[in-house]
Amino acid sequence: MFPVRAKNRTIGFIENGCFLKPVVGSKHQLREPPAWAIDAEAFEEWVKPNAREIIVTDTEAKLRYRVSVETFDQLKQEMDRGFGRQYFLTLNYWTREKYNAN
Repeated sequence: MFPVRAKNRTIGFIENGCFLKPVVGSKHQLREPPAWAIDAEAFEEWVKPNAREIIVTDTEAKLRYRVSVETFDQLKQEMDRGFGRQYFLTLNYWTREKYNAN
């Protein structure tokens, strides 16, 4: 497992071909449009060459969102809302599942 960093912060980890991004949904999920975002530079430099799947884990709602890196890359949109350039993908493209955090 190795950390993926953006703007001097760890934003997730690469492990076994997956980019794992733990989040608190009420703070980190885009509301308009409803989506998950990833720092654009981190995606290009670390996620795209090293992962096949993206897993966003909302630790607050106990939900896990999954999408392939290929799908994210093909359908992503770009924005900058004051946190640097980010790519985002609306929730309708993600598979959502509940999980138990023990």
